[in-house]
Parts: sequence; C-alpha cells; structure tokens
Amino acid sequence: AAMPLTQFVDDLDGLLEKFHNDDCVDANTFLNVRLAVTRMNEIRQQLSIAQEKLGSVLSLAEAQLVSNMNRDDAQSRLPAEGEAVTVDDRFEIHDHCYAGIDDIDDDHYTMIRLANDLHRLACDANAPIEAIDNSLRELIAVTAAHFEKEEQLMTRLCYTKLDQHKAVHQRMKAYMAELQSRSVDTPLLIPIRLEKLFGSWFVWHMQLDDGDFAKFLLNKSRQKQ
Repeated sequence: AAMPLTQFVDDLDGLLEKFHNDDCVDANTFLNVRLAVTRMNEIRQQLSIAQEKLGSVLSLAEAQLVSNMNRDDAQSRLPAEGEAVTVDDRFEIHDHCYAGIDDIDDDHYTMIRLANDLHRLACDANAPIEAIDNSLRELIAVTAAHFEKEEQLMTRLCYTKLDQHKAVHQRMKAYMAELQSRSVDTPLLIPIRLEKLFGSWFVWHMQLDDGDFAKFLLNKSRQKQ
C-alpha cells in the first residue's frame, strides 16, 4: 500500500533532523534519503499528471468549494450590521518558537502576517492575480531582508553555525523563488507551498535554527558576566 503523505513528511522531517543535528549518519540513513527523494519525485510526477488532467476544472472546483465554504460560514454565524467578516489566520507562531530576540521575533510576526494575507488572497477565487503577485513579492522581499539581517548579526557575533544557518536560508529562498516563477500559471500552488513553508518548514526553522542562535547568545552573555 502507498505510504500516506503525512507519514512521508514526518519520516522526512526525522531524516532532516538527523543531518541538522550532526547525528551519526550511517549507510542506512543515506539509503532512506535516496528512497525519500525517489518518493518525492513520484509525488511530483503524480501531481503533474493530476494537474494536466484536471486543468481548468480544478480552478472551477476550487471556486465552487470556496463559495460553498463562505456560504456555510455565513449560515453558521450571521455578522452584525456593519461588522466586517474576516477569515481566520492559517499560520501562527507557537510559544516554543520565540527566539527571545525582539528584532528577530518582530520580523517573524511580520512574515507570518504576510503569509496569512497571501493565503487568504490565494484561496479567494475572486482575488485579482495582480494582488496575489504583489502580496507574494512583498512576502519574499521581507523574508530575504530578515534573513540578511540575521546573517549579518551572526557574522558580527562569530556564530559557530553560521554556514549551516545560511544554507537553510538559501533553501527557503530558492523554494519561494520557484513558487514565484510558477504562481502566475498555477496559482493553486500558492496555498499548498505556503502550508509546507509556513505551516511546517519555517516553524521548524524558528524552533531549531533560531533557537540554537538564541542559546548561543545566552551563553555568550553569561560568559561576559
């Protein structure tokens, strides 16, 4: 039987964590990575085939789904006169993701807010393509500026895991750039990619990578006392 996608993602996170933490990596681990890459390629192929088959029908189905969801929401709670109807945020920063560095935490909040704004636009069948594109561009620009700020701070403080942290930033920027290049032709990719990026990857990055930097700063401060 085919492995459920959620199980595959969980297993992949476990493999990535091994490399991230510099754990002892044996031949079996590398074999599992190769199998994961093969599985990912299969998923991409299957998604490509599904997208080709569905074509414009997928957009129509999504529009109908959003319309039904909006109708159901309206029926479940009618707003008071003059009250604005808002869509709940899709992404959030959990307590365990605070870096404890005000400037960095503020940037994280801004990025999550922009990701939620983009997610709402991308899920709105009536949203103009230009608005979606501008929102995506703003998110990418803010993210790139934040990464540059972090890296400059880490360089100045001689952070021991700077290269490793930079590598994660590069992968995330490449992921977003690839999304931007395909967003006009396939806007349905945006909510899917945002789920991976800000629902999982970015949370993991804040918790582990930025958390490591916060610990480094704390130890550095203690050494000066």
